[in-house]
Amino acid sequence: MALLMEKRSEPQTESERADLDAIASLKENTAIELKDKGNEYVKMGKKHFADAIDCYTRAINQQALSDSDTSILFSNRVHGNLLLGNYRRALTDAEDSIKLCSTNVKVLKFLPCYCSQLGFLPLMR
Repeated sequence: MALLMEKRSEPQTESERADLDAIASLKENTAIELKDKGNEYVKMGKKHFADAIDCYTRAINQQALSDSDTSILFSNRVHGNLLLGNYRRALTDAEDSIKLCSTNVKVLKFLPCYCSQLGFLPLMR
C-alpha cells in the first residue's frame, strides 16, 4: 500500500505505482480546485482577499503542479497580497514565482507596484 511507504522509496509493485499515481492525481486536482476557488474569492472583493490567499497557499502546499503552474499560484498570491497592502509578502512571493518561471509575465507586471510601495522605486504618479 503506497500510503504506508517510506518517503523517497520507490514503488515495488504495480499496485503501489497505481496508488501513487492516484494520489498524485488527487493532489493535482485539489491544487487546481483551490486555485479556481481563490480566483473566485478575488472576484468577490476585498472582504474575501484573505480567503483567496489561503486558497493559493493551500494549492502551493499540495506540491502537485509544474513549476510554471506553481509560479502562477505564487503570482496570484502576489496579487492578493498587493490588494491587501502586504507588500513584503508580495515581494517574497514574486521572487519565488520568478525562481520557478522567469518568464511569468503576470508577476513581472506587478513588480513596479510593490517595489515602489516598499521604497525601492520612487512612486510613479
